[in-house]
Amino acid sequence: MPDHTTKHSSRWMPYAAEATGTFALVFTVCSAGITTHFSQYAFSSGMASLITITMTAAMLWIIITAFENVSGSHFNPIFTLDEVHLGNISTRRAIGYITVQLLGAFTAIFYCHLLYNQNLIQPLLISRNSIQPISWCLGEFTGTLGLLLIFRYYPKHKAIAMALYISIGYWIMPSGLLGNPAATLSRVMTQTVGGIAFNHALLAIAAQLSAVILFIVFTTSRFKSYSFLNHDKRRLSTEDNITFVARKDYEDKVSKQLSVY
Repeated sequence: MPDHTTKHSSRWMPYAAEATGTFALVFTVCSAGITTHFSQYAFSSGMASLITITMTAAMLWIIITAFENVSGSHFNPIFTLDEVHLGNISTRRAIGYITVQLLGAFTAIFYCHLLYNQNLIQPLLISRNSIQPISWCLGEFTGTLGLLLIFRYYPKHKAIAMALYISIGYWIMPSGLLGNPAATLSRVMTQTVGGIAFNHALLAIAAQLSAVILFIVFTTSRFKSYSFLNHDKRRLSTEDNITFVARKDYEDKVSKQLSVY
């Protein structure tokens, strides 16, 4: 008899992996910010930032490696949207992935509040520090494009590449390279060090979604032309092979006939 229990549980494993991975990522960002802030008497601000990004990069490497063969290790709606476009996952699964990513991200924020004796529900941050909207959006746009390039075209070493890229982007991008709409939106719900002002989050998410749309449009046109050329090459190669085989058969027949005479 088929094991329906195993089959049913395996159906939900990718969603559980996406929720768990997103939870772990956002929890690390939020809790690292809180702990380094509590210990700021022992750390300079630069050292605190270095510790935070190191822990975040390490956690990112762990969850990508752990869940790669379970769900594809998205943990980010922009990667899920790209996978839908490529036809690697269905629209139904993509909706499920994005839903559990958001659920995991928000749960991580609330769990951080509970763990560190913060108010469970905190008012939205309306504004924190003044930013330059153009530089903020350009930073998120550029950073998100880089993430998409790694996710699609460098899958073999995706875990270490993502971890290193996030570490670099944290220091060189005006926004600190958020690059994840689910994580960005959830961090609006906390007033701790890891929190993001609501207006900043809207700008970041708009830039992230713009990046994935442009990436899909651009790579689709390039992919089609590339596929067309490759198709022609394969067709020509096949025709050449057929011609060669037919000519070889004809020469063999002629050789046999001449040998008879």
